[in-house]
Amino acid sequence: GHQQSYSAGLKIQSLVQEGYKNGLIKTQNPQYVVVSSPFIRCLQTAYHMVKSMDPKDIYKERIFYEEGVGELMAESLFTEHVLDKLYVRNKTEEEVKKLVPYKLQEGFIKSKEHIIRPGYPENAGSGYERFDACYKEIVNYFMQELNQNSDKVLIIVTHAFGVSSVGQIHELFFLPDKGTEYTTFHQIFYDANSRGKGRLLLKLYSKHIFDLIKPKL
Repeated sequence: GHQQSYSAGLKIQSLVQEGYKNGLIKTQNPQYVVVSSPFIRCLQTAYHMVKSMDPKDIYKERIFYEEGVGELMAESLFTEHVLDKLYVRNKTEEEVKKLVPYKLQEGFIKSKEHIIRPGYPENAGSGYERFDACYKEIVNYFMQELNQNSDKVLIIVTHAFGVSSVGQIHELFFLPDKGTEYTTFHQIFYDANSRGKGRLLLKLYSKHIFDLIKPKL
């Protein structure tokens, strides 16, 4: 999983270079703004992606985490509301750093404040509404406040539920994902004018990535 996350970071950087050549990004060395679910498995994924990048290229040299892009709070997954019992909140700073040895900030737009807190229990409908609200706030803030010069890249590390929610938001056509293991990332090209209709806007990368060199961890 660590190697796959690291390789995902390498692949994202190669896609950024393609974006620069195609005029989507105005610099070859953008800053990466990393927003993660607060669940430890997502924070670990985000950390190992960040490890593949130049430290100075990480916005504020930290990973932000937002409850609103966290897991679906379904009764089939959890027997109670678990957000206050997450590893990142119930372990010492030293214990957390053993798994994620990187600066973490709770809240993306405002420190210590979350855009939206999932309720419990959630169903698919209420979960999509929650993710939709949080995702749009993150993207709007990123575009209006951080990326006015098209020199930054937003990375959201979430769960399969979150990826499905983004597809619903943009009316994307999802191809079945066969054989995904552990880490998957999705590259989404969003055109506000098309509203996702009549276009395949999503590329899916799994089992990262056969042509990449395995990193030494």
